[in-house]
Amino acid sequence: MGLKKKKRGNVKLTRTQLVYVKGKETVADLERRAKSANAGPMAHPKSLPLGNVHVADNVFQWRLLSENIAAKEDHIFELSNVLLDREKPLDPILVFPVGERYYVVDGHHRINAYHSVKWKNPIPVEVFNGSFQEARIEAFRRNSKNKLAMTKQDKMEGTWRLVKEGNLSISQTSDTTGTSPSQIS
Repeated sequence: MGLKKKKRGNVKLTRTQLVYVKGKETVADLERRAKSANAGPMAHPKSLPLGNVHVADNVFQWRLLSENIAAKEDHIFELSNVLLDREKPLDPILVFPVGERYYVVDGHHRINAYHSVKWKNPIPVEVFNGSFQEARIEAFRRNSKNKLAMTKQDKMEGTWRLVKEGNLSISQTSDTTGTSPSQIS
C-alpha cells in the first residue's frame, strides 16, 4: 500500500487536507544548473520516492496559479480520492533531471495529490529525454491541449456500461475508469 494509514474503505480526504507543493527556483536557476550538471548520462528510473520529485512551478508550470482555482482544487481533490480508493499510483509524472534532482515537467496536480494523501511508495515517472528548453516546451505542449474532461456522471455511466458488457474484471474496470472497486462490485 502506498498510503500512510493502513485502514482503507471509506477513508476520504477533506479539501482542507489538500497540499500544494511550490518551488522557488527560477528559469535562470535551473538553466544554469542544467548546463553544468547534465554533462553525463543520468539514470532513467521508472519510479522515484515522492521526496525525490521536486517542483519548480515558476519554470515548468505554465498555468496561471491565480486563475481557475476552484477547478484546480477540484482536480487535485478528485485525484487524491482516487489514490485513496484504488490504493494504486496514478499515471507516470514527466520529470526532467537536473543534477541529482528530478523536477516535475508535467504532473503538478498529481504531485499535489500524492502529497495530500501522504503517499509512501515510489511514484511512477517518465524521464524527459531532451534539453532544458525542450522540457519547458513539452510542459507547455502537454498542458495546452483543448479537451473536454469527462464529468463524474460520464465516468459512472461508462463504468456501468463496461460492467454490463462483462468483458473486464472488477480490477480491470477500476484501472480503466478510475472508479473504486467497491463502487463496481
